[in-house]
Amino acid sequence: MRQWVEAIPVPALAVRGGHVDGCNDAARALLPDAAAGWSLICAQLGPMPAPGVHAVVIATCDGLLPLDVSIGPAADGDARLVVLRDARAEEAVRGCLERALDFERLLTRSSAALMRAGDPQLDDEIERVLGEVGRFFDIDRAYVFRIDDDAGTQSNTHEWTAPGISREAHNLQDIPLGTFPSLLAQLRRDAVFGYAHLDDLPADASNERAEFEREGIRSILIVPLWSAGALRGFIGFDAVRRHVEWSESYVVGLRLLAQMLAGAIDTRAMARQLRWQAMHDALTGLPNRLYLRDRFGESRHWRNGALVAVVDVDDFKVVNDRYGHGAGDTVLREIARRLTAALTPEGLVARIGGDEFVVVQPRARETAARFGERLVEVVARPFDVGGTCESIGISVGLVDDSSVGADLDALLDRADAAMYRAKASGKRRWSLAEADGAIG
Repeated sequence: MRQWVEAIPVPALAVRGGHVDGCNDAARALLPDAAAGWSLICAQLGPMPAPGVHAVVIATCDGLLPLDVSIGPAADGDARLVVLRDARAEEAVRGCLERALDFERLLTRSSAALMRAGDPQLDDEIERVLGEVGRFFDIDRAYVFRIDDDAGTQSNTHEWTAPGISREAHNLQDIPLGTFPSLLAQLRRDAVFGYAHLDDLPADASNERAEFEREGIRSILIVPLWSAGALRGFIGFDAVRRHVEWSESYVVGLRLLAQMLAGAIDTRAMARQLRWQAMHDALTGLPNRLYLRDRFGESRHWRNGALVAVVDVDDFKVVNDRYGHGAGDTVLREIARRLTAALTPEGLVARIGGDEFVVVQPRARETAARFGERLVEVVARPFDVGGTCESIGISVGLVDDSSVGADLDALLDRADAAMYRAKASGKRRWSLAEADGAIG
């Protein structure tokens, strides 16, 4: 019997005649004095307990130890195999498993909600998820920082706080990347920045310590937020009301949250990029016809006396033939820049064809004549084309949208007809789409 007991991987005893005849290492770890422990068990079960599972409680120096005792039938004479199970430890394991399942369910719900959220709702949904996770882990503040490498800054973009805890996001915008060097150095190594006490911060984290103390933070845990192999930000937990020893469950939970939020943010960025590409001209970066139609439909102030112009570059084929298409592309980009600079901030320039643009100036404070003249003038200034100074002109057709309402196609048709009148009358001029067909 003894050799069988030693081979069992769980705490087990060999019992003969009501006395311990042998035990394995697992039993010795559970009950250092196995014989005394068995005697206590026997005192509760009687000298010859029946086979089966019996619940007993043993008083140890660490407190009461509840055990489930599985007693086998008599074998090898009156020897019996007794398997001990720590009921308290098993209950703790079950609790951990149930909590892990609860967190997995929370992440599953949150991931689905983030996927369903449209662009305008995503920021609110991220903060809602931060709140759910913050409450699950009973911390005081959960937040997201995004890094802008081009600007060299970091900003707190999303934040949740428990009741009574100060919100800090408004104080943490456009912070230079060099402000918290110790934090970023650890995150760039994909290390966890976690401290139960601020006294444990490294010596080179003086800036971090000052900021944490200002926010009343007692314990802090931060993990990196990665995207396409680059550090794009970080996600953090703050404990303000108490100190927290950051166990592995906190770290794993926060890393899973970081992965989930990174995916949602990347998906939105990709959707925005695709939408931008669909609504903008690749050469000039200007809005295209699709953007113009979308903007015109949703902007009421554009339908209140705005001036709309169709602009066509005069003799653009000559530029391409003489200097090449690369030089022609440079000319188009410069024309786009000049037309944009000629407008107020509310105005818009769109490229709707090879050398054709649409200019919209909402709520114009100038006459159509002055507006048309200004567009012709800004383009008429000399261009450097392939090292040669060239003068390039445009023909402009103007229409006041108040004369035909909000129908964009009707506006463009009238402006286009006026542009062709300007071109037919000598180019490098403008024409207003009026009943009398006046030419500027």
